Amino acid sequence: MRGGLVRVEARLDGLLAVRFRDRYVGISECQEPSQTAVNTNAVTAAKRKSPTQPSESARRSLDTLFRSPGPPMWIAAEINRTRTRDALD
Repeated sequence: MRGGLVRVEARLDGLLAVRFRDRYVGISECQEPSQTAVNTNAVTAAKRKSPTQPSESARRSLDTLFRSPGPPMWIAAEINRTRTRDALD
């Protein structure tokens, strides 16, 4: 069922029903999580931090990355990159 789609139905009588494919699934109420102490200063500081700017060397390398074209498609298609035991020995 992991990753599957379920349908949650809120009935007129106040009950909840969950359906997975053509079957209804039993549900139960979870316990409320215990309150743990969270350092709010660390959370808000992480949210406020702006993304870092790339360095000059990183900008230069990214600029030259796509400057030279790759091989033509017909040459790239002929490259055999199959990894077989006889190719690895």
